[in-house]
Amino acid sequence: MPQIAWRIIIVVIVAVFLTLLVPPVLGLLGITLAGNAYQIIKICLALIAVFYIIWGGPVAFPPLRS
Repeated sequence: MPQIAWRIIIVVIVAVFLTLLVPPVLGLLGITLAGNAYQIIKICLALIAVFYIIWGGPVAFPPLRS
């Protein structure tokens, strides 16, 4: 169960950053997206997130120093 919780936390952080980062980067590159195209990108991001949460590998963190 802790592995799923860590994967959910990772997915939320990455999804928020990608959702906020994709439009400005594409605008900087001179690529304009219609609302429908951006909606498709968000749906694909959600599907990838669900697949990662369900079938993702174990999350390994470095050991803490004491």
